[in-house]
Amino acid sequence: MTEKPSRKQSLPPNGKEQRAHHRTELQVEVTLTSDSHFFVGLTNDISNGGLFVSTYKPLEVGAKIELEFALPEGTIRTKGTVRWRRESSEVGPGVGISFDELTPETAKMIQRFCASRPPLYYDLDE
Repeated sequence: MTEKPSRKQSLPPNGKEQRAHHRTELQVEVTLTSDSHFFVGLTNDISNGGLFVSTYKPLEVGAKIELEFALPEGTIRTKGTVRWRRESSEVGPGVGISFDELTPETAKMIQRFCASRPPLYYDLDE
């Protein structure tokens, strides 16, 4: 078996990868809006199920937010839920956000973007 290259990854606070989808590198500004916050963060990665946003703003796990960010095909506007957060570490603080309300068109845009780029990590079992 040939070992595929791995790239440094951002893991949730428990240190275990629990995603159902491969992550793809994406570094764009993301506008986040919740009941008590409005700010811009920077993505590190995206998958078909959600994205990670680097930010020092404290968002509580379970917070419902509105997201807006750009992909090459167009702007994505959707709703999401904060699933986990990471306090400051060697790779910086931020939050993992799952997508809650993707339209079929938006889901296909994200899927095409992720399929067009190599994943951030590879399963060695493949």
